[in-house]
Amino acid sequence: MRFFRQQEEARAQTARLLALFALTVALLVLAVNAGLALTWRLVWPTGDGYPAYFFTVNTALTLLFVLGGWWLETSNLQGHGEKFARRAGAREARPASRELEQQLCNIVSELAIAAHAHAHGAGQG
Repeated sequence: MRFFRQQEEARAQTARLLALFALTVALLVLAVNAGLALTWRLVWPTGDGYPAYFFTVNTALTLLFVLGGWWLETSNLQGHGEKFARRAGAREARPASRELEQQLCNIVSELAIAAHAHAHGAGQG
């Protein structure tokens, strides 16, 4: 069934996006450290190197901001699909008002029935 194949593709895409996110965070940490190291050398060109824990603190603060923001956004969306949908501009469907909304409600009902049948039929055999 095409629906379940699309579900698997969506899971694979999610895994790719998470890997890309991790790579982006790592590159951001490197860029912040490089930028701050260059700034340090420009401000104190005759210094004997960097202060103790210079790169450790830079990395920790960068990760705190990036991963902290990610965690806040993720926790705001956890279990609040309706809240997220409203933020995205969605509203409750009114099937009695428009024919297209009635068709949408019919499709959603059929998908729910198919998913339920698949979930209960998958364990048999």
